[in-house]
Amino acid sequence: MFVGIIVFTLFSSIFLLEKFTINTLSKEQLSAKKSERISFFNNFIEHRQQLLESVASNPDLLNFIAKNQNKSTVENLFLSFSQSHQEIFQFRYIDKNGDEIIRVDSIQGNAKLVPKEELQNKKGRYYFEDTLKNKDNIYYSNIDLNVEHGEIQRPIVPTLRLATSIMINGKAEGIIILNINLTKFLIDLQNSPLHYVNLIYDDGEIIINKESAYNWSRDFNRKVKVLDLFEKFPKNFNYFDVYKDKNYYLSKLPINTPNKIYMLLVPRQLNKYTQLHEEMKSRIYILIFVTLLGIPIGYFVSSYITNLYKRQLVYERTKTDNILINSVINSTNDLIFYKDKKFNYIGCNQAFEGFVGKTREEILEKNDFDIFDDEVATSFRQMDEKMLEEGDIRVNNEWVTYANGKEVYLQTKKIPFNYHNGNIGILGISRDITDLYLAQKKIKEQSLIDELTKTFNRRSFNEHMHEKIDLFNRYGDIFCILMYDLDNFKKINDKYGHDVGDKILIETTKKVQKTIRKTDFLFRVGGEEFVILLPKENINNADIISQKILQFIEEMKIVENITVTVSIGLTQMQKGDTLDTLYKRVDTLLYKSKKEGKNQVTIG
Repeated sequence: MFVGIIVFTLFSSIFLLEKFTINTLSKEQLSAKKSERISFFNNFIEHRQQLLESVASNPDLLNFIAKNQNKSTVENLFLSFSQSHQEIFQFRYIDKNGDEIIRVDSIQGNAKLVPKEELQNKKGRYYFEDTLKNKDNIYYSNIDLNVEHGEIQRPIVPTLRLATSIMINGKAEGIIILNINLTKFLIDLQNSPLHYVNLIYDDGEIIINKESAYNWSRDFNRKVKVLDLFEKFPKNFNYFDVYKDKNYYLSKLPINTPNKIYMLLVPRQLNKYTQLHEEMKSRIYILIFVTLLGIPIGYFVSSYITNLYKRQLVYERTKTDNILINSVINSTNDLIFYKDKKFNYIGCNQAFEGFVGKTREEILEKNDFDIFDDEVATSFRQMDEKMLEEGDIRVNNEWVTYANGKEVYLQTKKIPFNYHNGNIGILGISRDITDLYLAQKKIKEQSLIDELTKTFNRRSFNEHMHEKIDLFNRYGDIFCILMYDLDNFKKINDKYGHDVGDKILIETTKKVQKTIRKTDFLFRVGGEEFVILLPKENINNADIISQKILQFIEEMKIVENITVTVSIGLTQMQKGDTLDTLYKRVDTLLYKSKKEGKNQVTIG
């Protein structure tokens, strides 16, 4: 009997210990994955909100809405953002009357402007009215299926709309709105090995569920709701921000949609652990037989097997996590790599192998000087050392060349991470932002060009002048500026019309550009006012150029034998000058030329 009691006690202890080990490891994983799914959703929404806010505060957009100028610059801005974010399938600016002014449609990053004749009025749409009322915050629509011509689009397109009012002088002048395709995001969201991920509304309607037949219950008018699918789920769940028990984990998501959205996580059946537990039973029976031979032997064997089993669980969990991590990092086009504290590579993804032109086995345990030329390797090493010294994330943008000769503009983030027993290494993520960089560069260049005459505009003039004044103050580099204005231009416009006036501006600008040197700069600073910047030129030589301009323009016959003349003011940069004093002086000299008879140069 005594031996029987010992055997029974030992059997029960081992069995409970195994169950406790399984439950502890499982709960740890489940808890970590809960936070991971919530963060995954929040990070996605926060990134798209930041994108919308950056566009809403863009000075070119605000200037276009306030003054109806440079529409093409804003259209290029919308196109570049749509091409850089493939989940955006529609990007629009709608004025306060509900009329679509700019609309970009995009399919997998292939963005195009919608012609004016296809634009629509959206005044009656709920998202337009709700966004105008919600002036100080981002408006979020419910997550629903996109509808075209009154019917759900096929294949279905899960859609989230983000919109914000555009405020000019305290008044809402319209809205900008993003339509985001959530197809890939929702697939990634549900890709959890430990949970079934559900999204539901506060009224019990189902957005996504593990059974696709229940998805989009509101859109397809399905009668089934969340309370019909899950037993013992609280009927008043919409009173909670967070609810959890052994069967469910519910969290209200921080997105201000008309119907509040909840994420419901339901643990999967951990078949792997259950199978391991069943296999362990047979080992316990053997252990009982051994125990009959001796309690010390039984105790030793049970401890050994329990530890072995725990190590097996940890190994299985680590192996599963590594497979999942490798699948994720190899599915992206971003370059991902990590190094130890001695700057040797200890891992990378397939995209990084393509960048280097070597296999993973050829990269591991090597450093940058073993892989790249000295100049590139030195640059990488300096950035790594700076990041480890500061212990913070560093971001760097640069042109790099792939092993196959392809040149791209990369944005690289280097992040410190603990890779082994407190040792801090380097995690690097590099993204190809060539298209975005070139689009932004093109937009900036377009913002510096006058739309009519194709010469530089007033903004460009200010940038060049600040640079030249700085060089003068530092090194004494002299320069002159020449301002000219077309004489009697208003009378020409009144008599012949603005089309003729525009042609005169264009043709005289071409003539002046042929007259000045390649190192000189021509700017349109007003309606018919132009400034020529003459670097490294003294006042005497600048006067010769001024006289040539007077002569060549007067000899031109542009339209109906109209004779055009200009009045010119000319001055040289002087010590103590600022942009304001220099501009006012040359402007005064110009109007002195006009006052004293026009078609002449006044120097001062």
